[in-house]
Amino acid sequence: MALVHRTRAEDTFAIGWSQLGERHFSVQARLPSKHPFFSPADGDTYDPLLLVETMRQASIMVSHAGLAVPLGYHFMLSDLEFTCRPQYLGVDAEAADMDVEVFLPEIATNKSGQPSRLTCHWIMRRAGWVVATGVGQTRFTSPSVYRRLRAGRGASGVSVPPVPRLAPYRVGRSRAQDVLLCEGGERNEWLLSVDTTLPTLFQHPNDHVPGMVLLEAARQAATATAGPGPYVPSSGSATFRQYAEFGAPFRLRTEIVRKGVCAGDRTGVRVVGHQSGEPVFDCVLAAPVYATLAG
Repeated sequence: MALVHRTRAEDTFAIGWSQLGERHFSVQARLPSKHPFFSPADGDTYDPLLLVETMRQASIMVSHAGLAVPLGYHFMLSDLEFTCRPQYLGVDAEAADMDVEVFLPEIATNKSGQPSRLTCHWIMRRAGWVVATGVGQTRFTSPSVYRRLRAGRGASGVSVPPVPRLAPYRVGRSRAQDVLLCEGGERNEWLLSVDTTLPTLFQHPNDHVPGMVLLEAARQAATATAGPGPYVPSSGSATFRQYAEFGAPFRLRTEIVRKGVCAGDRTGVRVVGHQSGEPVFDCVLAAPVYATLAG
């Protein structure tokens, strides 16, 4: 679990690895048939964000085990793209074994020869079928550098605006505790509401809001915008520009987009996150218009 920065077995999806070449790895993953947070889409199809989280864990495992990035280093995801094929993502009664092929075409190092940044390509297969692909860029920071970088900024804790969260059905969830949004005061604007006691999203103390939390918030904002009915993205891209801090209002604004983003019978939603007047992240998600989520 430490190799993927998880503390709970039920949230650990990358479970083994092997090296295929100098910058080429294979990671074995197991996706549960039921998960309290990453709930099946359409009731019988894996949640695409579960695949994204699995690919993210695969890159962390490879970085530690294959590239010797020390445990305790901080990983900062800056860019992410993913595409999945829902027709191969049916949920069975038992957990699904998947292979995640990991390519590292670009690895930057610091003066000590330690990896400092990399580009990662993922190909996820199930019984030989390609079910998802992705590309991401990650930076590594030692604990001492991270402390200097974050000195005087942020503190872990609960960041919940003093207004009610949205009803679960409006964001495609069934449990109130999984809702991450409040009304923002304007049309297609939402306030991020983060509870750091949520076990899947917060495995250890954080001094900022993790990128996967922002991605789930974007999905929920897309659901609230493109509804009625939940929104299940089959592809997406995100750029994380700076840290999302606790203690200051974080606003997400959405708009429906189609031209140059979505092909065929799909609905695209752009989600932009701002804090203290500065852009923090920009995300575009695309989903078939018929997709639903039973979470």
